Amino acid sequence: MATFTAQSVIDEFRGTYYPEVSATASAGLFNKAYKRHVRELGLRTTTGYVSLAADTRAYALSEEVLRVYECYLDLSSTNDGIPLIPTTRNFLHGENPFFLSDTGSPTHFYIEDTLSGDTSVPKICFYPTPTTASDPTYPRVRWEGSLHAAVSGSQVMPSALFDQLSLVYMMCYLWAVGNDAAKMQYWERLYREELQREDANVNAKPEGMQIVQLSPVNYLARRNR
Repeated sequence: MATFTAQSVIDEFRGTYYPEVSATASAGLFNKAYKRHVRELGLRTTTGYVSLAADTRAYALSEEVLRVYECYLDLSSTNDGIPLIPTTRNFLHGENPFFLSDTGSPTHFYIEDTLSGDTSVPKICFYPTPTTASDPTYPRVRWEGSLHAAVSGSQVMPSALFDQLSLVYMMCYLWAVGNDAAKMQYWERLYREELQREDANVNAKPEGMQIVQLSPVNYLARRNR
């Protein structure tokens, strides 16, 4: 795939579509569009770890963490991890209003936004509340997610992106919302179409590969090892 930079995206936006937008404003629009791409397409994925503390349900995440896709409970260095089931606090409360009192080995995870002074911080939470602390490394939770980082200038965009059109169109849409209402829906349609193409490019199965449905029996056998 051809590589392109943050600046080339900004240059196309200003040179082809909205030359009246300042360089500073264009950089701001670019970073908003880029952050949305990272989150929506699952770009810049990485692995993080949470050391467990007894009787502690919630653990702070870096503000750069945009999404957590999967979590695994690692019991040892030779254990391949027990998958934790994604859920929400509202669902757990609906099932059991006293869920915060439940303790044991975690089976589920969810994300909540927690008060921090005048703002808030993201936290990853486990259900039931762990009773065993990491000693010193295990048990721990391993998560897979996407990280955001502001980029500019000559920094190269993720190689998984086919081209810069979806980023440019999203910048056009963001600008049009407050400054070019007549074209807002036009840009929204274009960026959604391009984002869908990028999603197929980034996350589609390899050409010719068959998707295999895992047997529930095999999954449960692995889950209970």
